[in-house]
Amino acid sequence: MSRYLKKGRRRRGKRTAVRKLRIRTDSDNGRQRKGLIRAGVRRELRDWVRARKLVWRFTLLLCAGLTVFYGSYALFSASTYADSLLRLIAAVSGAGLSALGYEARVSGVIVTGQEFAFRVVRGCDGLEPVGFLWAAVFATPATLPKKCQFAAFGGAVLLLLNLLRVVSVALVDVHFPTVAEAVHWNAWPAAIILIVVVLWLCWVRRIRLVGDAIG
Repeated sequence: MSRYLKKGRRRRGKRTAVRKLRIRTDSDNGRQRKGLIRAGVRRELRDWVRARKLVWRFTLLLCAGLTVFYGSYALFSASTYADSLLRLIAAVSGAGLSALGYEARVSGVIVTGQEFAFRVVRGCDGLEPVGFLWAAVFATPATLPKKCQFAAFGGAVLLLLNLLRVVSVALVDVHFPTVAEAVHWNAWPAAIILIVVVLWLCWVRRIRLVGDAIG
């Protein structure tokens, strides 16, 4: 009888040991699976960041460039040079209206005529679009001479476009007064943003094509 009891105990002991071994093995396998999953997630995240390295670099440099620009713009706006620039824009706009056959008189930053009167104020200087374009250009991976050349070209285009904007808003106010506010505050800002983006994209495409041709 005692012999059978001993055999039963041995069998139960073996079964218990087998169960413990299985549980331990399953636990180890679970830890290994979790470790592999975590390692895979880390690897994918690292690859994702590396694949977008240029995007991160461009974004950081763009933000840094805009920070520098707006700091400089605030200092410029508080100086006497800003008033001189606004008077220059008013004078050129008045000359443009006179060339188109409209009587225009300029007094400082105020332009008046028989059918219109407007004041050139901060925000009409056209410097903000230039700052955005310059920040995007200098954040783009390219040689410094190429950046400087296009920054000068794009800045000149946008400043001339700003003069066209001032004159066109005055003319719209004369001939289509009901839509003048919409053109001033909605249509032109949207058009300028689009032009800045198109200018930058065309430049990026051009330097890539040149780089491919040289390479």
